[in-house]
Order: sequence, then structure tokens, then C-alpha cells
Amino acid sequence: MGIAWYRQEVEKVLGFKLSDPDENLDPGPRHMHHGWIKQPNNGLWAYGMYIENGRLIDNSLTVKLKSLCHHFDEHLPHEFMITPNQDALFINLPESMKKSLNMI
Repeated sequence: MGIAWYRQEVEKVLGFKLSDPDENLDPGPRHMHHGWIKQPNNGLWAYGMYIENGRLIDNSLTVKLKSLCHHFDEHLPHEFMITPNQDALFINLPESMKKSLNMI
């Protein structure tokens, strides 16, 4: 139905009119979280992967995302996040865990 319709629906729920968007606003580049990323706040690592359609599935011999997540849950201490870009992030991983994950 489009952005204008969506704005109207949000305004109905909020009970007030939203301000017009700033046409000159530059949100900057999108940061994709794929592969190994060193976390700047604590020196630990994160491993990110794109989850197509936001679904964790095993659908062929080469795509085993669901199995990978189960392996993480069962064998590796971790924290988990999902980004608005449908990236799954396993975070706060020590350097020693990089070898374990690369072998999967």
C-alpha cells in the first residue's frame, strides 16, 4: 500500500502527525555483519551470517544453517543476536573458538 499509507496508519495509532522526513539526511553506509568481526568494545569476536528470508533451515547438502545453530547451542558458549538486515550474530566469542567454528 506504500509509505504514505503506512505513515497514516502509524499516525492513527500514535494520535499525532509525524514530521516530514529530512530529504538531506544521509544515514551512512549499511554495515553488513558477515563472517568474523572483531568486537571493538571488548576485543572478543563475533561471527555473522545472512539468514535468507529470516528462516533458519537445512535445505540442501550445502546449506545447513539450522544444524549450525544447534551445534552452537550444544557445544559452544555464546550469545546470539539478530540484526534488522536478517543477519544472525554469535557474539562475545573468544579467539580460541574461531578454530572450532571454522571446522564445522
